[in-house]
Amino acid sequence: MADPDHPFWRVARGEVAPPPSVGLLGWKILEAELGSGHVRAQFEAKPEFSNPTGAIHGGFLAAMLDTVLGDACATTLDSGEFGSTVELKVNFIAPGGVGFVYGESRVVHRGRSIVFLAGELRAPDGSLIATATSTARLTRPKSWATG
Repeated sequence: MADPDHPFWRVARGEVAPPPSVGLLGWKILEAELGSGHVRAQFEAKPEFSNPTGAIHGGFLAAMLDTVLGDACATTLDSGEFGSTVELKVNFIAPGGVGFVYGESRVVHRGRSIVFLAGELRAPDGSLIATATSTARLTRPKSWATG
């Protein structure tokens, strides 16, 4: 059963600071429900994320996708569980610009130790920027930073 006191939920509720990596990405949960396997999030693509063409560098978009995919997994986690990405496949559809980027993801299938996920990033006008699928392995780390 999903744990409402899992570190993911504590961060999403603003009880503890987010990890520095998602703080850098301007991450904010817009929609998530305990056990749903579905998340909507907002990111802020900063000018420093731009490549020479002025578009957001693909590595930052991949990090945003990895984050929102992990968030969908996190909505299903039990106490002490963590979903570690073991594979991430990104398809870049169109350039993303500086400003807000919106991510949505879902759990496709959750087994006892492996979770399959799918998601996408969109521009504020709703146009598709990138899609991704990933596989996460469920682990029980001895300790982790929770803010």
